[in-house]
Amino acid sequence: MIKAQNKKLNIFLRKSISLSGILVGGYLVFLFLANKITFYIHPNYIFFALLMGIILIGVNIYGLFFYNVSSVKTAIRILFPTLIICVLGFLLTPTPLTSNTALRRGLETNSLGITNSGDTINLFSAFGQDTRNFDIATWLKTFSVNPEPSEYVGKKLSVTGFYHIDPNTPSGYFIVGRYLITCCSIDARPIGINVVIDGNIKFSEGDWIKVDGEFGVKKIDGKDTIVILPSEVKSEVKPSNPYLY
Repeated sequence: MIKAQNKKLNIFLRKSISLSGILVGGYLVFLFLANKITFYIHPNYIFFALLMGIILIGVNIYGLFFYNVSSVKTAIRILFPTLIICVLGFLLTPTPLTSNTALRRGLETNSLGITNSGDTINLFSAFGQDTRNFDIATWLKTFSVNPEPSEYVGKKLSVTGFYHIDPNTPSGYFIVGRYLITCCSIDARPIGINVVIDGNIKFSEGDWIKVDGEFGVKKIDGKDTIVILPSEVKSEVKPSNPYLY
């Protein structure tokens, strides 16, 4: 009797663990097919995430029939976290980070570290061309390459991002911001550029906007700071993938 009960428990745990593993793998494949996997990881790692999902599905299909549970405690330790991941994954709607996260993480506005030596060469060569296709991340990298504020006065730009009021910035400015992902959303950094408020700005925190204008230099906290002198600020549709890389 006891052996029969243990056998039934073993089969139940085996199937539960395998099914939950299939669900986790399936969720990764679902995110890929729904084009929402970039809400969580850098595009460079999409292939590996998809491959991991497929491998999880394959391994756990095999486990449905051939995996033996050696310890009930070990099985439960595997089962519960996996089930929690499955439930949260499928119940919570995949969404990108919002501007409110910038308030908690702090927002970089002066420069952005260059990790690829090729970036430096490309930025120097592109600086003499039309810069209106530069995004916020490219501009901050450029500030790192050449940090002299006067070099940017009069440079035209057109950038898209979320409207953000930073409590550490003096009144008279708002920030047009984006999130920069190096690996995944956990390491996402809010970045942005200060914009001079010109006229009545009727946007709310987190609204997506497009800012056209040129650069100028203003004193902020006693330092010469590169700011945008806007010629037009208008509402913009939130991009399907709001991150920069």
